[in-house]
Amino acid sequence: MMLFDSVRDFVRSFDRKELRLWGTIYVGTCGAIVIGIVIWHIFALKGIKSKIVTLNKSRATVQEVLTQYQAVEEQKNKVAEILKANKSFTIQKFFQELQAKYPAAQQATSDFSFKKLPNSYTEESLALSFSNIDTQLLCEILQYIESQSLVYVTLDGIDISKMSNAKKINVKMSIATLRAEATLRAEE
Repeated sequence: MMLFDSVRDFVRSFDRKELRLWGTIYVGTCGAIVIGIVIWHIFALKGIKSKIVTLNKSRATVQEVLTQYQAVEEQKNKVAEILKANKSFTIQKFFQELQAKYPAAQQATSDFSFKKLPNSYTEESLALSFSNIDTQLLCEILQYIESQSLVYVTLDGIDISKMSNAKKINVKMSIATLRAEATLRAEE
């Protein structure tokens, strides 16, 4: 209580001019503090908003990666099931079946190769070369390859060149399949 009394006595000792001066200083100081707090709040909100935007972008990226990872895991499980169900499948046997089904593909040449992949699989591939075939046969062969879940056309793609005589083409392509390492070891 004594503190308030001393402040009251100090303020009463001012004349009008001094009171107006000290009042203006007091209101100005309070206003400056409020303005400073508002400015600090605005900058803090901008910083928080930019961090939220960054976090949302990161969250979206992580969600996309997780979705892709989940799809890859599902495909991996599907491939493992298919390989487990068809342990005796080889790309050479498939090529023999292809030649038996399409007699016009009898003159096709093939070159076998394999490549060990980092995910405990081995990719067995055949480089095929068909000469003097028509586009209908090529379409039928590609449909037959597509119908087999274990065989795919490699990233090398398909190279088609037109023969000098009409309606015949030469085709070079690579087809491949995967083999599990455990299956390869069991056969050796």
